[in-house]
Amino acid sequence: MIIYPSIGQYHESLVSFKANINTPEVAAGVPIPAGPTGTDFVHSSGSFAVVYKIKLNGNYRGLRLWIREVPNSKRIYGEIEKYIKNLPLDYFLDYKLYDAVNGISVKIDEEWQQFGFIFMDWIQGQNLYSFINDNIHQRPVLEHAAELFLRMVMDLHANQISHGDLQGKNIILFFDQSNSGHPLKIKLVDYDSMYVPALTGMDDTIIGLAEYQSPYRKDLRKLSPISDYFSELVIYLSLKIYAECPQFWTKDQADHLLFEDNDFLDPFHSGIFYDLRTKRYGNSDETANLAKILLYMATVKDIRMLHPLEKVLEMARNGQYPPNSFNQQLATARSTQPPARSPAFGSTTPSGQRPWGTIPVYQQTKNTLVCSSCQSIIADPSLIYCPYCFSAIYGMKTCPNCGARNVPRNAHFCPQCRYKQ
Repeated sequence: MIIYPSIGQYHESLVSFKANINTPEVAAGVPIPAGPTGTDFVHSSGSFAVVYKIKLNGNYRGLRLWIREVPNSKRIYGEIEKYIKNLPLDYFLDYKLYDAVNGISVKIDEEWQQFGFIFMDWIQGQNLYSFINDNIHQRPVLEHAAELFLRMVMDLHANQISHGDLQGKNIILFFDQSNSGHPLKIKLVDYDSMYVPALTGMDDTIIGLAEYQSPYRKDLRKLSPISDYFSELVIYLSLKIYAECPQFWTKDQADHLLFEDNDFLDPFHSGIFYDLRTKRYGNSDETANLAKILLYMATVKDIRMLHPLEKVLEMARNGQYPPNSFNQQLATARSTQPPARSPAFGSTTPSGQRPWGTIPVYQQTKNTLVCSSCQSIIADPSLIYCPYCFSAIYGMKTCPNCGARNVPRNAHFCPQCRYKQ
């Protein structure tokens, strides 16, 4: 197992960029400073990697550095690069993979070590959250974004490709006036869990954010062309709803769209599913039906039985999906109406339920978190723990060291022992 540097350790190496980058064509670039000191640089980070903005020959590029091990990452990126270069698709960034010898030198515990990286295009665009926030009252723009997203996933399906981690930060939208047609364009970033046919049989080690995935996604186990089917509808439906009912959007959203993980874990008692199915806030018949379909899909334990987005929409228009037997389940569930979700304040919590336990005295050593982005250890005395297995359930949302949004944050469900409040 490779222990990768933290973001802070990469920062230190980038201060002497030309000396520590071991490939001349990359070392000719300059990292873009994020402040006047010259010791911090423009970057974005996720769970497994950080990407720095580099200026090279008058253009901007991205230097992607791993902070956590992704099994078989070199093979994954190598096979993807070979496969997509021969396809007429414009949804991916051009990139080149460099091995450790030609990578970056980082000083760790007084010893210099070398790590590979990816040098890639840098897109001057917005991730999906920022795009929605800036266009929340522009219904035609959001509806076009939904159709653009639909066309993209149809192209991916036609070429046996799945991204594997479709979510707001991995979808980039931008306006390109240089080509004919509508100027709005879409790109995908972060290919650590992507599938192309040459990767058939490889273990699926990244199952994506719970706010976008079926509760049964983890059972897929292998990289697969079907891994996006659930998250496709989550994203498409969210865009359609925001176009119809902008009041559902809140500016503090940064890791989910309309749905949270609890909505998929217990869909029959989800306030947002109820609100959308009953058109409580004025959404259309179409989106109400799509909400019912997504609710059904959240109950399908074998996700190999799910359908791609274009097939879902076709079957929905023909009244073929979800199956008629599901209507009886819904009728039974309506007898216990869930609490409505206020668009202004998010979902409500039913009264009368006991709170999660605070950490017992003999478990004080668990009163810390490890940030998934920078790997720093964070003391958080406000953490709330599962009363049964003592796993951290709810605490800080933002790492004070690197600013990344951090887990755990679910106050109603323990992902370790599956105890529900």
